[in-house]
Amino acid sequence: MMYANRPIKWRNELKFICTKDMRTILKHRISSVLQLDRHAGETDGSYRVSSLYFDDWQNSCCHDNDLGIGSRSKYRIRMYNKNYEFLRLEQKLKSNGKCAKCSCRITIKQYKQLCRGDVSSFIQKETHPVLKSFALKIQLNGFTPKIIVDYKRVAFVDYAGNVRVTFDDQCGFIPVTDLFLIDKGPRIPFQENGLSIMELKFDEFVPDYIRQILQLNLLRQTTFSKYYISRLSAQNHSI
Repeated sequence: MMYANRPIKWRNELKFICTKDMRTILKHRISSVLQLDRHAGETDGSYRVSSLYFDDWQNSCCHDNDLGIGSRSKYRIRMYNKNYEFLRLEQKLKSNGKCAKCSCRITIKQYKQLCRGDVSSFIQKETHPVLKSFALKIQLNGFTPKIIVDYKRVAFVDYAGNVRVTFDDQCGFIPVTDLFLIDKGPRIPFQENGLSIMELKFDEFVPDYIRQILQLNLLRQTTFSKYYISRLSAQNHSI
């Protein structure tokens, strides 16, 4: 599969449910062999991830996840630690059990244009392929902001083997999408208290030493989608 005349880099992505105690043990083990990633905080190594998700007028991205469609994609605008000076537009792709991500940096002005559907200039001008394709989705399929997903992450990386292990906690959503750049709002948790989501991302294989440290056979694998779960939770709260 090609994207803007360049092959897409597909990766494996496995997700597991961890208890609080299990998370503590696994974090301690993995920290002895992998590095914290560049977004790590100065105290506990965590950082905050905030994502504004878009969907079309039929909520196709949400329904595709519900139906388990093999090939699907989602669009989101993401920032770290509420640093709205560094926004990224991302397209998350999934096909045959593998994932890929295409992204580009956008400005606050471009963010506002995307949110209000003012995208003609992105289509007419020479812009990044991700930005142009999303602008077309907005124009043709009516993509609009749907929900904000917010959580705390600790991430470890093995640059040599291109392996990434993350632990996500305090997952919640904010139903008022206009609050994306504002650090306030009705944040509603959707993750069971005391549980973490561990994600393992890799290219072709997981090195044996990492597999042994994580003891994957003892963990419960899941298909947990933060966007999908947050939309369901919002419906349950009649939002």
